Amino acid sequence: MVVHGCVNLNDAEGLMLKWKILATVGLTFGVLGTGWGLSAQQDDSRVFELRIYKTVEGKRTELADRFRDHTAAMFEQAGMENVGYWNAATQPLNDIVESNN
Repeated sequence: MVVHGCVNLNDAEGLMLKWKILATVGLTFGVLGTGWGLSAQQDDSRVFELRIYKTVEGKRTELADRFRDHTAAMFEQAGMENVGYWNAATQPLNDIVESNN
């Protein structure tokens, strides 16, 4: 039956069409949302390196100064991110602990 140039769908066909449209819209948003979420993820493939340096007794301050003034910059030029430097509190006073990424 044609009414004013439009096809008159019975209730079952109209309902099925609405579900198809709703499913298509939902699928589209799902695919776009998943793609957006995957593209926003950061690559977390970092490797951390922990180094422990032993110094001659009484030279720990000089070694720490050298790392601060020279070595940290050389590591960054080589592409390493300096995470931190620590002096061991429970180990002998000649240990320096370094962490790089």
